[in-house]
Formats: sequence, structure tokens, C-alpha cells
Amino acid sequence: MNKYNQDIINQSVLLNIGGVENTLGEECRLLNLHDTKLNRKLMDFDALKSGADIHISAADAVNCLKAIDNKDLFQLNTRKSTLRILHNQQFCQKLLGGMNRNLVYTAYKTGELPGVEHDCAIMRYKHQTIYAAVLIDKLLDNSSGNEMMVRIGQYLNEFILND
Repeated sequence: MNKYNQDIINQSVLLNIGGVENTLGEECRLLNLHDTKLNRKLMDFDALKSGADIHISAADAVNCLKAIDNKDLFQLNTRKSTLRILHNQQFCQKLLGGMNRNLVYTAYKTGELPGVEHDCAIMRYKHQTIYAAVLIDKLLDNSSGNEMMVRIGQYLNEFILND
């Protein structure tokens, strides 16, 4: 089973056990995720066709990154483990495609569907940290979203290395 399928199964199990409101709703409130709405399971296209969707804003994604990186909401060992998983993600062609990963520490998570490209990342060099989230939808061609993210990553790379 690949990592992508495991993500879908994990989220679906959580929702089946406690439901959105009981299982994830409280965590969303604790993280101050004002724009996040989990109205369906991942890859539930029947629910999507009926109008149920998952929504998150870039600001909410950044709040999640900051919580993983340095909030007391999660235990230290949980944060370290999560950062290790995010640092070792398989796909790094979006924001990190323009990043010098030999110099800049990165922890990130990408996502995509037809017409949708997402990436969020923690980027750290020396004592400076950037939290970035780029969420693009309504793409006619996903490659244009990827190209845009690489350019944004290049700008962030220049900024963090030259500051």
C-alpha cells in the first residue's frame, strides 16, 4: 500500500470512529482553523458530486504547520515524529522544486487532484523559518500549477538564503 492510500484510509477510519465533529472538529477549533470544513471523506467522489467537499484555507494550513513545529498542543515526541515524516515525504517537485534542500531544512505535504494543486511547507535556514501554503484550484492543466509553485519556491529560497 502506498503512502497516498494510507493517508486516505487513516482519515476515513478517524471519521468512521467518531465523526467529523467529535473526532476532528475539536482539533480544528484548538488550532484556530476558521476556514476548514471536513464535509466528506478523502476520495469520496459520490459525496463530492452531491456537494459535500473539504475546504481549507492557506492560513489554516499555515496554522497547522506552526502547531506541528512549535505548539504545546501536541506532545514533543509527536511533533518530532510528524516533522520527520513531513521531512521525508516522497514528492518534492512543487514548492521544494525551487528550494536548495542541501542548505534549507524542509518539512512539507503536497496534494493534488485533477485541476487542483496544493503544497505547504516549513522551510528553515539558520534561525529563520518560513511557513508557506499554496493552494490552487480550477486549473485546466495541473502542470501550470506545478510550474507556479516551483517559481514561488525559488523566490522563497532566495529570500531565506539572502536574509
